[in-house]
Amino acid sequence: MDVLIDRRPRGASRQRVVKLGLRHPAGTKTRRRPRSSPAGKAQPRRRLDLTQILTLGAVLATLALAIPQYIASQSALESTRSQSVNLQQQQITERFSKAVEQLGTPDNLEVRIGGIYSLERIARDSEPDHPTAVNVLTTFVRENTKALRDPQGSCPNQAVSADAQTALTVLIRRNSAWDDPGSRIDFTDACLQQAVLTELVAFVADLRGADLRRANLRDASLMDTDLRDVNLGGARLTNIRLRGVNLGRADLSDADLRDVDLGRAYIGPIGYSRP
Repeated sequence: MDVLIDRRPRGASRQRVVKLGLRHPAGTKTRRRPRSSPAGKAQPRRRLDLTQILTLGAVLATLALAIPQYIASQSALESTRSQSVNLQQQQITERFSKAVEQLGTPDNLEVRIGGIYSLERIARDSEPDHPTAVNVLTTFVRENTKALRDPQGSCPNQAVSADAQTALTVLIRRNSAWDDPGSRIDFTDACLQQAVLTELVAFVADLRGADLRRANLRDASLMDTDLRDVNLGGARLTNIRLRGVNLGRADLSDADLRDVDLGRAYIGPIGYSRP
């Protein structure tokens, strides 16, 4: 044991600084005590206890059962949807066939009008079948009215029939956004005298040679439509949009042309009357 005495100048307090040092025999090592962890901080576990292992096993087992059940339920749901779509399409096909059959019923106006309204419901219920329904109604009007022409090609001096007007009304209120861009309304050579066609939307339509004398086309939109040789004598065309149309050899005698939009329209020889 060594004792060190610190001597300081006079007038200052003396302190003894004692440094005790223990010397170990040569060749021996000092054992250090293990440090204890700070109070309140537990040592991390190196192994999972039995409870954790059982819990993990239960979760894995649940997933192993749930995943196949989920896949099976999704497959069953997709199958149900497919069957529902097929059933709906089959019903629409049956309704369509029945409506076309009604349109061809002679001497029964009520049945034909019923077929027209059936096609309208199909066009509203099914977007894929909308263009077909529109095409059938357009063909019905065109062919049934064109057949009224005499051997000289003139339409009778009479108003359009009730079933034809009903089909025209359905075409006016159709959802034109569902129209097929590759098809167009075709009324070539149709006899549509005194027909009510207000607010009709028929872009790029074909009305060549149609007889529309005294027809009402107020607020209609016939942009880029072919109106060559059409007879619009005495027709009401107020506020009609005829941008880009072809009016070559059209008859517009006595037609009401107030507020007509004829931008980009081709206007050939017009204004003459035909028998």
